[in-house]
Amino acid sequence: MWRYISGRTSRVTNRYRNRYWISTAITRNRYLVQRYSFRFDGHCDSDPMNIFVIKDWSKFCQFRPNSTDRRSMSRRNDEDDVEAQTLETLEEYHDQLRYYAQEARNPHAAERLIIKMEQDVNVHPTVESYNYVIEAWSYYYGSSGANKNQNAVRSERWLQRMTELNPPLKPNVTSYNYLLHALSQNKKRKSRKWFEVAKKHAVQAQDILNKMKSSANYPEPNTESYNRVMQAWVQCGEGMLITEKVMSLLKELEDISTPTPKGLSGIVQPNYISYTIAMNAFRVAAAYKLKMLRQPKKMQSEQNVSYDDVMNDVVQVENLISYMNDLSNAGVADVSPDTRAYNSLIAAWAKIVIPNNTESALKAESVLRRMSELRGDTMLCSIAPDQISYNTVIHAWVRVKTINGAKRAEWWLGQLLSDNDINEVEITDVYNNVLKAWSLHDPIKSKTLLDQMKSFTSPRGRSISCTPNTESFSVFIGTCVRFSRENKYWSRDDACNYAGKALQELQSREANEELGCHTSTELFNMVLKISSLINPGTSEAFKLAIDTYKSLKSSRHYADHISYKYMLQIILQSDVHGTKTKSDLIKRFLSMCRDDGLLSKDVIQQVTRRPFNYPKWSILEARKCVDSLFHENSLQSSWSCNLGNHIDSPTLSDFL
Repeated sequence: MWRYISGRTSRVTNRYRNRYWISTAITRNRYLVQRYSFRFDGHCDSDPMNIFVIKDWSKFCQFRPNSTDRRSMSRRNDEDDVEAQTLETLEEYHDQLRYYAQEARNPHAAERLIIKMEQDVNVHPTVESYNYVIEAWSYYYGSSGANKNQNAVRSERWLQRMTELNPPLKPNVTSYNYLLHALSQNKKRKSRKWFEVAKKHAVQAQDILNKMKSSANYPEPNTESYNRVMQAWVQCGEGMLITEKVMSLLKELEDISTPTPKGLSGIVQPNYISYTIAMNAFRVAAAYKLKMLRQPKKMQSEQNVSYDDVMNDVVQVENLISYMNDLSNAGVADVSPDTRAYNSLIAAWAKIVIPNNTESALKAESVLRRMSELRGDTMLCSIAPDQISYNTVIHAWVRVKTINGAKRAEWWLGQLLSDNDINEVEITDVYNNVLKAWSLHDPIKSKTLLDQMKSFTSPRGRSISCTPNTESFSVFIGTCVRFSRENKYWSRDDACNYAGKALQELQSREANEELGCHTSTELFNMVLKISSLINPGTSEAFKLAIDTYKSLKSSRHYADHISYKYMLQIILQSDVHGTKTKSDLIKRFLSMCRDDGLLSKDVIQQVTRRPFNYPKWSILEARKCVDSLFHENSLQSSWSCNLGNHIDSPTLSDFL
């Protein structure tokens, strides 16, 4: 219970990350529970707004499992079933292992079953048995980003386990292909650490492939082996050398007439997946070079990158599709480009779209139109635009950031809905992209699109679903914040009310455990920001801000220093209460902010630097308030220990 409450109040799980702080964390949690229990018992009558009273203690402490928790509980149930199973033959063990690897995607249960199989004196595991466990880890997507990068470690460990048996088993090409797949499935993040992990996995995959080609202790590689290594290099995400690595492997696949040291001539040859991965490599390289062009000129000169280099990479993607068509027309099997290949070309053009420049977006459109034309060819039945095709073109127009781009995005949404071949899909992401396009230009249009998502009905005879999720409400609330400073489309009060209602509806959907709907501290802060911008002098606007803050405190989230900053600004701007009441409220907020270790420069300056235009507030009141709470001559580090950025920490001059 202590750990659960800490996540809701003082962020202890994020604050204390080693054993040294465990005792302090427990002590802190007990203090918080006593403090909130004290307020819950009704000893807080001096609070005029009832902000700090937790009315529903059971709801406050209720555990609501998210999707990850539900997957973990399901995984534990499968593991418990392993012990209760009575399996006698090798086929029965393999059927159950196949279920864990390919349907349940539960490598933990597969591990326990293979261990049980090793202890069974009547059944001996084979290479196929261990391959199921390696496959389960290789395709395990239920873990978080960090655990997903560990899938390769677990896959490699079980591959080595085969060689440690007595007598040892020799892994086959399928075993190594599963390991190579795990190495090629790194979770992309913006952190430099994650790119280093991806590069390390790519180098390891390349080393395994080299051993498979040259060593007699390894099985001979096939086309899938090459494709996995190529994909591992693409997953690096950054760097301009990935195209050279991928193209060298593709060239090696094509040179089947030249025998390798191990005599692999004629065994492997590229297929359409190989060429599609090469296309993805050029697409990723183009996006990286465009990112470098947006850096300061000094960094550009170091990388020696120009916009022509970006365009050349995209042209290479087009050339690869033409090359695939030429090979297919020449009678080469399994190289004809399919929908995924054309989607890669659309994504390449979409990735290099520049704001206020429609050239690349129009190129993406032309590829989609070409796909629609090729769909009628019976010889090219595998080419047809799908949901990804339309969504990528819409995303290209979103990146243009013009009102014409928003109109084109909405037009392509209509084309998707009228395409009878699009069936049994969910188009929430498509609607969200159109919502983003209009969020920069017309908030009324954004509200209309959100209402359409709420009342969406599938076209007759087709199965298409669309339900607003967290991203939908987040984009709309951000639109309300963006247009709250002007009265061109709606008044500031309307913008605040719309944002508040959107947040309340998202909370309701989260309480009903609707898929993809969850709140966050940032969304609460966005509504508080609107309330602070409209100068809440009326009781209605002030009440909305207070209700939002109370919802934040009673939710599973925590208030950060931005929440305290906006609430202080709202209270200072309001003239609902007298000077004494306002002073008490500000003291209470400052003391809670200090006790939670979230005292920032902006929070203090809200009170000390900008009190002149606030009603019923003066410089003298600000000085009394600060002196009563922060009378020490030096700052305590505990006041700001939970700020994410130490630059936000206050200095002594901020208190003057």
